[in-house]
Amino acid sequence: PYIDRNGNGLFEPRNFQYDEGEPYRDINGNGRHDAGGSSTFLDPLTYDEESQWHYHRTDTYRGELKIFREMGAHQVKGGASIRRLDFVYQHIEEPYVLYTGRSDGGPFPDRGSFRDMFKYRPWAGTVYLRDKLEYGSMIASLGLRWDFFIQDTDSLVPVAQNDDLSSGVILGDRQKLSPRLGFSYPISDKAKVYFNYGHFYQMPPLSYMYARNTATVDANTIIGNYNLDYKKTIQYSFGVKYAMSEDYSVDLQGYFKDEFDKINASNVRIGGLEHQQYRNRDYGRSRGFEVLLEKRGGGYVNGSVSYVYSFAFGKASEAARDWQSPTQVAREPLSEAPLDNDVRHKLNASIQVFVPSTVKPRLFGLPIPNSWSMAVIARIESGRPFTPDPSYPNIVVSGSGEDIQRNSMRMPSIINFDVRLTKDFKFVGLDCSYILWVENVFDSRNVIDVYNKTGRADTSQPPVGRAIIGGTEYDRNPSNWDYGRQIRMGLELNL
Repeated sequence: PYIDRNGNGLFEPRNFQYDEGEPYRDINGNGRHDAGGSSTFLDPLTYDEESQWHYHRTDTYRGELKIFREMGAHQVKGGASIRRLDFVYQHIEEPYVLYTGRSDGGPFPDRGSFRDMFKYRPWAGTVYLRDKLEYGSMIASLGLRWDFFIQDTDSLVPVAQNDDLSSGVILGDRQKLSPRLGFSYPISDKAKVYFNYGHFYQMPPLSYMYARNTATVDANTIIGNYNLDYKKTIQYSFGVKYAMSEDYSVDLQGYFKDEFDKINASNVRIGGLEHQQYRNRDYGRSRGFEVLLEKRGGGYVNGSVSYVYSFAFGKASEAARDWQSPTQVAREPLSEAPLDNDVRHKLNASIQVFVPSTVKPRLFGLPIPNSWSMAVIARIESGRPFTPDPSYPNIVVSGSGEDIQRNSMRMPSIINFDVRLTKDFKFVGLDCSYILWVENVFDSRNVIDVYNKTGRADTSQPPVGRAIIGGTEYDRNPSNWDYGRQIRMGLELNL
């Protein structure tokens, strides 16, 4: 016999954590199970192990200029934008822990196992030029884009010296030129071929650049790298579009995408000690094709349906924010594996019904309202990959040093339907619209993250043999599922 304290009807081995329904001793007399302590924020044991304190603020100042001019067969577009990011980032993890690291000039200077305190004012901007050229039946587009980033070196130098990060050169700025090319050419009166090629650059998150070497002496974290460069993507696609009639068309497209200088952690030696630091070090590639059937034109009903098959492989996905052991980081994968965004199959469909105010429609001989529209959007995707734990059922590991194949298992598929309804009307002579938007109409519980021990979103309990046992309330983390049904309503006024 046993006492089923969590009421799931199963006998479960001890999991060394509190589960709802188990008896406990209420030392601080607050009527709930917690870590104990008082109600004061800085007192030890007051909050759980995941407690954090943070203050983030970003003020963006932006200026932009655009030009457009037609010169014969040329349509020239150009522009420039510049912005200054004035941001403050203050973050403390585990504030109940006494801080014993180097000074960082932030609030609560004696609290936290991990601290990040920085304030910078970098500049970033873009200059671009594009020429759309029509030559006979061919349409070509030629473009060039210049991206630049200027660091706040005056504020960065003293921080680098304080954190023992001043042994290298601080890059004051970085800039990239990216060419863009596209063209389309009709091969008959109903079909055309097209091709697009381009380079794209993206700056890394600022937290990856400026995360400081400030942690309690016996704690480890990943240090930022203020010399991180742009992530580079080279993408090209080609396809053919065929008009089956005035309203219907089919589009077949294939694409290739290569990603360079992806960011991940690397073992480095800073200030005479071993640390982990973000570096531009990884590569990824993706390939795929899409078939799109589209209906546009006359009638009240339009829509489209598309199927995409693709794969994404690489040395590693985007950087992990959590510190890993030096051995884990040093064991750089020798082969490519599916990336975290590797979704093999996608089916997207949409249908729009639009009834203008100029008609008096009838359905089955009965009059129906006009001046309204409705859109139904469907999305079906195969599951994303994850890496199972050695304790995952039916996983056999021959030795302690053997690696599990990365991203070798799949999460469940995702099915989602959205509906948007708009009704136009007049009020005191003004054009108004009532909008009803329902996301995830059927309230599907779409899994977006799972525990690698079980492959499920609702339990992280160690499997018993080949059986996966039920999870606790703590296991059923809402962030493991995508959003449920959401209903939005609004009024739009057109002046």
